Amino acid sequence: MNFKVRSALVAGALAATATVATGGTAHANTYQYNVMLQDYATGYCLDSNGGDVYTNPCQPGNPYQRWNVLSYDGNVGGYYDRVQIIHVKEGHCLRAQHYHSKFPWGTQDWTATRGAGCEWTDYHQQWNLTWVGNTGGNPQHSWQFANYQSGRDGDGHVYCLDRGQDGHMNQLLWDQGTPKGAPVAKTTCYNHSNRYQMWNMVH
Repeated sequence: MNFKVRSALVAGALAATATVATGGTAHANTYQYNVMLQDYATGYCLDSNGGDVYTNPCQPGNPYQRWNVLSYDGNVGGYYDRVQIIHVKEGHCLRAQHYHSKFPWGTQDWTATRGAGCEWTDYHQQWNLTWVGNTGGNPQHSWQFANYQSGRDGDGHVYCLDRGQDGHMNQLLWDQGTPKGAPVAKTTCYNHSNRYQMWNMVH
């Protein structure tokens, strides 16, 4: 099956509820969705308060569970739209960040998601939004978010936004390693049927 995702499909699936972005880091021909991000495996929603990011049972009236998904680069290689994920209540962007922590047995590195100031040129905040509703067995309104760590503290790995499975350090990112057999510009979450990595944008 061909998992390429055309931005026309993305636009068609969400056009009815789109709000055109008019400021901030927006570029021409962008869109912005004010949504809750609900994980399909657990039914929990992405939540944040004071910079920490986690999931909780969905509460439609909770402003801390609302995010603006803002596009700034569409149809990248015919695979995905590149977006920022902005916390509506606090105005911070979701990041995939490399951390270093010293332990008695040495230094251990891991990645974590957290809120921070927004700047679309910062690769920590660059998420590849891919529609996977065209994969057999998936809900139609299912999406994945992948972050490629390409900067000076990155290691070329791709991290997929993930509600949490056994073996996770922080329960929010899945390290799928260095992409093989495909150009970096076309990297997405590689498992298009993993429901821990599938999100519904609830309006």
